[in-house]
Amino acid sequence: MIDLETLDKNSLWKWALTFAFSLSIMLIPTNEVFTPSLRLFFAVTSFVIFLFIFEFAPLLVSAALLPALYIFSGLAPIDVVLSPWLKPVVYMAIGAFIFANVLDECGLLRRICLWCIVKCGGTYNKTLYAFYLAGVILSIITFGRGYIIIATMAYGICKAFGYDKPCKESAIIMSVACIGAFGCTAFIYSPVTISLLQSGIEAVGLTVTMNWYTAFVYNWPHIISALLFIWVMTKIFKTKNFIVANGQEYFKEELNALGKISKEEVHSLIILAVIVGYILTQSLHGWPLEYIFFLAPYLLFFPGLRAATVQSANKVSLNVLIFMTSCMGIGTVGVSVGFRDFFMATAMPIVSSLGAVPVCILTVIIAAASNLVLSASAIYATLSAPLAQIADMLGMNPVTLMMATIVGSDCYFFPHEVTTFVVVFSFGLITMKDFIKLASLKTLLTFAIFCLIEIPYWYLAGLFYV
Repeated sequence: MIDLETLDKNSLWKWALTFAFSLSIMLIPTNEVFTPSLRLFFAVTSFVIFLFIFEFAPLLVSAALLPALYIFSGLAPIDVVLSPWLKPVVYMAIGAFIFANVLDECGLLRRICLWCIVKCGGTYNKTLYAFYLAGVILSIITFGRGYIIIATMAYGICKAFGYDKPCKESAIIMSVACIGAFGCTAFIYSPVTISLLQSGIEAVGLTVTMNWYTAFVYNWPHIISALLFIWVMTKIFKTKNFIVANGQEYFKEELNALGKISKEEVHSLIILAVIVGYILTQSLHGWPLEYIFFLAPYLLFFPGLRAATVQSANKVSLNVLIFMTSCMGIGTVGVSVGFRDFFMATAMPIVSSLGAVPVCILTVIIAAASNLVLSASAIYATLSAPLAQIADMLGMNPVTLMMATIVGSDCYFFPHEVTTFVVVFSFGLITMKDFIKLASLKTLLTFAIFCLIEIPYWYLAGLFYV
């Protein structure tokens, strides 16, 4: 993995830091709580996390290395290390990814986005709000997986308005793409997110269950922060004076070019209706929400409902699946080597002196800081179990801290923090300087709305405690 001949000074320092940090953990004295197994667990885990951060190897390699090190170091038996592969979230994710790919390929996502802009857009400001609405709708029907088409549509809007190079006009549009593609996952039903957080709750022996509407019940004020962000940008940059070229006519032409709705789109809508119907009637049939993704998306490969192609399946990223299970394995192996007892012993003195509100605010801050080095899925998989343990210690509803974690993961500063932002940034229509400025503004508004509106709402609605 390390080629000394090709290492520059910067890479050499990164490798030195990676080994030094991991080895320094092994020098920490052990005791009844901080056991030798737990010390080795922290050393191995931190080593691989640094591999993720510094991108020393492809994501697939680093993600696969983590369970291998757990096994060969003797931290846990193979059935414990690889147990995340038996979790429903893995197979639900495969189905959800395939379904999102089908919706993209058949053109349904593009049709919905164009329709929203044509009906609600016109001026630059109206287009911003229409595009955000379109992004939310696409995210809802793709269960949070519509970011590629949303980013592409943002690029198309900029081109239609004549913004061929990075400018403040294009920067604002690309920022709206970010909150429409990722920010709304704070309040819509994202099966992967809910399953990861639910796994953390169950890992510590709690029986509280989250439903398809849980995120909206808790985090609907997130809509306020998104709309406020757009409004503030229009006032700061005086966007009502922006001149747009072609604008509405371009989108009408693009929508007309799609023609009549295709049979593939109809088939996709039928399966979407089945999925939504299953989710809405979950209280009646009692089956777990993720089960519908084990079957429904695959019906689009069968005669009579065919809308999927070979590419619909081939585009599912093995990297993402292995990375997701590796992150889940951190919690599984951690529990098996005594992390829960260690966490209780070290966190209790601090947490016991805090109330529910400070803990919620601290959770948002920790999740936001974790964003700098971990993906959202990794944050949910890694922090959910410890946070559920904290909630149990304080007598809080663990779902409250899960929702605070989601809010924190939507507080960001740099493009690398979320895959969606990397895609948006890669189109080259927003500079790093503008991204950081607008992302910082978005994070500030999100945190303010959380403290001033969301937390008081949780108290008044009785959502803090079970």
